[in-house]
Amino acid sequence: MNPQPAPTLLTRRLTIGIAGRLFCRDLDLELRPGQCWALLGRNGAGKTTLLHTLAGLRAPLSGEIQVQGKDLRRLRRRTVARVLGLMAQDSTDPFPATVLATALAGRHPHLRSWQWEDAGQIRIALDALRVLGLEDLAQRSVQSLSGGERRRLALATLITQDPSLALLDEPVNHLDVQQQMRVLRLLQDRCRRGRSVLMVIHDVNLALRFCSHWMLLFDGGETLVGRREDAAQREHLERLYGHPMLEVGDGNRTWLFPS
Repeated sequence: MNPQPAPTLLTRRLTIGIAGRLFCRDLDLELRPGQCWALLGRNGAGKTTLLHTLAGLRAPLSGEIQVQGKDLRRLRRRTVARVLGLMAQDSTDPFPATVLATALAGRHPHLRSWQWEDAGQIRIALDALRVLGLEDLAQRSVQSLSGGERRRLALATLITQDPSLALLDEPVNHLDVQQQMRVLRLLQDRCRRGRSVLMVIHDVNLALRFCSHWMLLFDGGETLVGRREDAAQREHLERLYGHPMLEVGDGNRTWLFPS
């Protein structure tokens, strides 16, 4: 039997919160290559805060975070950015730039100080734009894009960065059905090639279809983490959302809907 790969990111007894409110308490988590995780919870449950803490942008109340076996707090940001990539919930464009220039920003952790992007770096960014259907917009201003196009550009920038673990805050927000499927298949393919993903997602059935592991954030800081087949139970989701759920199946696949 092949040994299980070492975790890309590991937490031990991680506790986070804001203004006296706990979002997770004593969280033990291991994110390994090849895994695609869904992070689910009610609005305001702390999903974004958890992602930012795992990325090193917020300090936890207690506990530790390790990235490839090393204490996150002791790593340089450039080193962290080669392993962890964060896609925020909303994208802002304070400065004018082209679509290509924005995607190329993902290569910055891989460049030396004052090093300019060469043809190889540009090719990586163009390939990322292509797989997300944005190659024809490469010279457009980002400020001219629709919300859905800007969302795909944010993901293209992260794909250009090529981190071992992608931390994604609602990656299919603002996307139509076709583009949702394009993005989720792309993320699933990255996991098949040894990368890993942790994404906030609100559509339970997309999480059922594309995510191998689930993390549920309950009120009061309690969490449930595990493989999809263990965590994706109707009773867990009814408790999570405070609403009855209807389970529907065809013998091959199961769907869960608000009752």
